[in-house]
Amino acid sequence: DWRYDVRVSDDGQFAVFTISHPQDGHTRLYFIDLDDPGSPALNAPAVKLVDEFDARYAFIDNGGNSFFLQTDRAAPRGRIVLANTDVTRESLWPQVLAEQTDTLQFARTAGEEYVVAVYRDAGRSVARIYGFPDQNKVRAEMRRRAGVDQNGRPRERRPEDDTARGDMHRAGMLAWQLERKREIPIPLGSSIVDMRSVANDDVLFYTVQTEDGSLSAY
Repeated sequence: DWRYDVRVSDDGQFAVFTISHPQDGHTRLYFIDLDDPGSPALNAPAVKLVDEFDARYAFIDNGGNSFFLQTDRAAPRGRIVLANTDVTRESLWPQVLAEQTDTLQFARTAGEEYVVAVYRDAGRSVARIYGFPDQNKVRAEMRRRAGVDQNGRPRERRPEDDTARGDMHRAGMLAWQLERKREIPIPLGSSIVDMRSVANDDVLFYTVQTEDGSLSAY
């Protein structure tokens, strides 16, 4: 009864399998590291990143060995986490976009630094563009975690430094909360039914359906 869908990441590095069960909508996620996109290792073993039908997971995009995943685990309206391909314990995956008051339908990446999340709000679609903090904030946070000041000199360590370092480095990566930038304007009463993008490309395509059922592409 299981249903399988596969998507190759935009960088050609991974084949990501979404396995669904028709009775509850929950999914599992497996992947194969193809190694060389020009000569993919099709016989490489499948890694079971999520191997239980206890929540819904959807692959959004990857940055190297880190997967952006949409999930409703511990968040009925949906959130986004950053999963390391070497870590199969979901509790170690940092959250980059918390659950909102409306329901997350799907998300896509845009360009090199943005995530577009499509929500259902009061019967209509809302497309919100999120991005990571500016580089000055990132560098300041990295200095704080490294225990140095802005001039690179060691500073007195604080208890919160160890907490932050443990939370973010247990999975072998840094994670930053996505910040809301702006919204994509959508005609009143319309819904976004599909959205397509390619990693590192600034062009985003999406399809809008109006109340009368007609479709328009942007």
